Amino acid sequence: MKFIKNLSLNELNQYFELLEEKKFRTKQLLEAIYKNRVNSFDEISNFPKELRQKLSNDFSLSSLEFVDYVLSQDNSKKILYKVKNSNDDFVETIFLPNSKNLYTAPINTLCISTMLGCPINCAFCATAKLGFNRNLTISEILDQILLTEQIFNQKINNVVLMGMGEPLLNYNNVLEALKILTTYNIINRKNITLSTVGIPQKIIQLADSDIKIKLALSLHSPFDEVRKQLIPNAYKLNEIFKALDYYYKKTKLAITFEYILFKTINNREEDIQKLVKLSRRFPSKINIIPFNDISFTGTSQNFSGASNDEINLFAEKLNKEKVLAIVRNSQGQDIAAACGQLAYNLQKK
Repeated sequence: MKFIKNLSLNELNQYFELLEEKKFRTKQLLEAIYKNRVNSFDEISNFPKELRQKLSNDFSLSSLEFVDYVLSQDNSKKILYKVKNSNDDFVETIFLPNSKNLYTAPINTLCISTMLGCPINCAFCATAKLGFNRNLTISEILDQILLTEQIFNQKINNVVLMGMGEPLLNYNNVLEALKILTTYNIINRKNITLSTVGIPQKIIQLADSDIKIKLALSLHSPFDEVRKQLIPNAYKLNEIFKALDYYYKKTKLAITFEYILFKTINNREEDIQKLVKLSRRFPSKINIIPFNDISFTGTSQNFSGASNDEINLFAEKLNKEKVLAIVRNSQGQDIAAACGQLAYNLQKK
């Protein structure tokens, strides 16, 4: 069975044309799915009964099925979805709540995946140990958000494409999903961040798309030779930063650098000075992230995470150089909610 959210505008128009329906049916259908959030085609009240039945026979409204979730001590949730019509394709999604305070509305973040597995082979990531299966479809990307809102009755107002997979290597499906999210105001474009290891030509393509979302580079070292140890398939930083220059000029959006801090590898004085220089090319900030241990995968590690004191000291030194460096706590550690950990544990059972 086909999944309706994977069809393009032209494909939907052609479908209704074959049924001798007017083109406005496409607009009505999309509004029913993305604005009214119908759970079945039968709920589309402005469609005749015969058309609703035809859609039900030809398509499935959702591509994912909810399996289970585990609640963390910090109230984050790791959520498992199974791909319909598959036996063992599971999609990992992480819900990260933020309690309301006196000054801001609550921010509920969803960390979504864009692939089953990943081909990048980052040395510090559990997803890499799964290998690469395939790209997620448009529907599988969108349904992580739509189903999470529905099942947990929580409004998602911030989305980060930081789950399993390299989003820019699934460029077409990711871009189409982003267009739907922003067109139907499911998520404000200002509240969408795409994380990438840096695919220069795709960064330029994204800049030219006018989708204008925030971009985060998984940097982890400002030196190519060190970064290659952590991300073996990485492009040269000179190429990446030229693309980031272009992205900033086109979007005027600050760039985020993600930086997992390791002992002795990327926390040296020369790292700080190089980061200071790189961060001044365009408006930026550095998120310093604790390392999530992946020894449970059975992989030998030639590195270990920096201590909390070392992380705070590193951030302090950057801040003294007028670089905005923020220490990010890794939520959901007690439930293996970091990228790839949930899926790895499930697959290896």
